[in-house]
Amino acid sequence: MALFGRSRREDAATPYSRAERNARAMSTEHLESNLGGRAIRGGGLFVAAHIMRMAIQFGSMAVLGRLLSPDDFGLMAMCWSVLIFVGMFADLGLGTATIQKKEIDQNTVSVLFFVSVGIGVLIALVVCALAPVATAFFHDNRLLLAIPVMALSIPINIFSVQHYGLLNRTMRWMDLQIAAIASQLAGVVVAILIARFTPLAYWALIIQALVAAITYSSILVARCDWRPSFPENWRAAWSSIHLGLNLTGFTFLNYFHRQLDNILIGWRWGSAELGHYARAYALLLVPINFVNGPIGNVMEPALSRLQDKPEQWRRAYLDGLIAVVLIGGAITTTLFGGAAPVIEVVYGPGWEKTISIFGVLALSMLFGTPMSSVGWLYISLGRGAQMFRWAMIATPVYVASFLIGLPFGATGVATAYTIAVGLMFLPCFILATRNTPVSLGDALNVIWPLSACAAILGAILRWQTTGTDTLHGLLLTFTAGCAYLATATLLVLILPAYSSVRARALGMLSALMRRIFRPSASRST
Repeated sequence: MALFGRSRREDAATPYSRAERNARAMSTEHLESNLGGRAIRGGGLFVAAHIMRMAIQFGSMAVLGRLLSPDDFGLMAMCWSVLIFVGMFADLGLGTATIQKKEIDQNTVSVLFFVSVGIGVLIALVVCALAPVATAFFHDNRLLLAIPVMALSIPINIFSVQHYGLLNRTMRWMDLQIAAIASQLAGVVVAILIARFTPLAYWALIIQALVAAITYSSILVARCDWRPSFPENWRAAWSSIHLGLNLTGFTFLNYFHRQLDNILIGWRWGSAELGHYARAYALLLVPINFVNGPIGNVMEPALSRLQDKPEQWRRAYLDGLIAVVLIGGAITTTLFGGAAPVIEVVYGPGWEKTISIFGVLALSMLFGTPMSSVGWLYISLGRGAQMFRWAMIATPVYVASFLIGLPFGATGVATAYTIAVGLMFLPCFILATRNTPVSLGDALNVIWPLSACAAILGAILRWQTTGTDTLHGLLLTFTAGCAYLATATLLVLILPAYSSVRARALGMLSALMRRIFRPSASRST
C-alpha cells in the first residue's frame, strides 16, 4: 500500500480513490445517530479487552518477578524516567487534538502527522545524547547503552499517533483493542523467553518494550485506512497544534508527578529500593489503567462529539464519573486492605518490602481515580490552557511531597504522595468544574458515598489481614470485595445522585428482556 497518494493496485481492488478513503477514515457522520449506544458498547468492549490485558499483565509480572531481580526492574525504571521525561514532547499532544476537534480535514491531519514524526525522530536523538548524563546521575554504567536502545521506541510509537487518533475519533474500538492486546502479548512472550533462556537479564525488559512498540504501531497503521499527503497549508493546523502544546505543557508538569519519585529514589537509595517501589507502582497501574483505560478511551471522543450540547454532555460526564468511582472503589478496597496477600501471590518470596509501599499507594486511588476524570472534561471542551494551569498548581505540591518523604525511603515517598493527592482532591474539582455544564456539587454527590464505603471496608480488611497466612488473606480480600459491590449497588439503587444511571440500567434491562421474550411469544402464537 502506498504511503503517499494512490496506488494502481489499490484502485483495482476498490472503487474508492485514496482521497475518498482518507475522507471515510476521518468521517464521524455515522456516529451521530447512535452515539450513546456506541459509547456503551465501546465501554463493554474496553472492559472485556482490559480484563484480558490485566490477565496478561499479572501473568507476566508473576513470571518475570521470579526470573528477574528487583535490581533489573530498578534499572528499567531509570530508563523509563529518562524516556518519559523527553518523550512527552514527542507528539505534542497532536493525537489528542485529532480526537477532540469537531471538524478535521486531510491537510490538517497530514500536517499533524509530519510534525509528530519529525519531532519524534528529534526527541529520540536527544534521548541518546542524554544517556551519559543519566549514567552519571544514577551512577550506573549500564544506562549508557540501555537508554539509546530504548529510545528507538519513540519514533516507532509516534508514527502511528494520527492513526490512533482517527480510530479513537471514529470509535473503532475493536481495532484499538486488537492492537493493544497483540502488542502486549508479543512483548511479554519475548521478554519471558529471553529472561528464561538467556543471561541477558534486564535486556529482556528493554526488548519487550521495543517488540510491543513495533507490534502496536504496525497494527494501528494497518487497521486505519488513512494515509498522509503532502500538506498544502501548514498553518491550517495551528489551532490543533495550539491545543496540543497546552496538553504537552500539562504532560511536562505531570511528569514530575509521575516520574520524579522514581528519579529521587533511584538517586538517593539505589536500584534495589527503586525496584521495590517501581514494582509496587507497576502492579497498581494495572487496575488503575483498567479504570482509566476503558472508560477514558470511550468518554473523551464521546464527550468531544457532545461539546455543543451542554445537558447531554453533563449527563454523559456524570455517568462516566459514576462508573469510575464505582470500579475504583472496589479496587481500592481490595488492594489497600489485601496488599500483603496480593504481593505474596503475584511476586512471590523476596518482595516483602513491597507490601507496605503497595498498600499506601493503593490508598491514593481513593482520591486519584475520580480526579482522573477531569481530564475528559478539559480535553472534550478544548480547555487545554486551564488543564495546563491546574498542572502548574498541583505539580509543586506533589514534588514537595516526594522531597518530604525521601529521607524515609520508598515507603516514605509513597505515604507523602498519598497525603498530597488527598489534599489536592477538592481544589482539583473546584477548578475543573468552573464555568462548565457540570457543577462541583454534582461531582461530589456522585463521589463521596462510594468512596466512603471503599475507605471503611478497606480499613477493616487491612486490620483483618494483618498477620494472616496468604490463603486466609486472599479469602478475606475476596469477601471484602463482594461486600463493597453489594453495598455500592445498594447505594446506587437508593441515592438520588445515581438516578440517571438507574434509569439507563433499567432501560437496558427492559430492552434485553424484550429481546429475550419477544421471539418466544411470537412462536407460541
